[in-house]
Amino acid sequence: MNDCISNAQDITKYIGIPYKRGESSSAGCDCWGLVRLFYHRELGINLPNYKDFAVIDRNLFRPIAEPALHSIALIAHDGATISHCGLFTAAGLLHSLENTGVLLSRVELWKPKIVGCYEYTAFSSI
Repeated sequence: MNDCISNAQDITKYIGIPYKRGESSSAGCDCWGLVRLFYHRELGINLPNYKDFAVIDRNLFRPIAEPALHSIALIAHDGATISHCGLFTAAGLLHSLENTGVLLSRVELWKPKIVGCYEYTAFSSI
């Protein structure tokens, strides 16, 4: 497995990737596509392409109480229905929005909308 990306300089290559629904490449990606792209490129892990990432595979991910490096945030814009996800990095929340593409945001801005944090199960044994 590659070294984990842990600083803002290393994630700049993702910032600005355009939003493309259902895609997972540097040419464009949606929020789950960004998570898949990052995990594949940086961690050597191929994640499934969920049609509904809110139904996360408990064999691959486990819920955690607090965000950890490279854990996934499930986000409900309305406070109830999960409609977005992002990736926790040392520099903030890396995510892809329809109108802006991939960006880095301060976790504090999204914290009220985060309804769950999930860690890749293999990380728990490291």
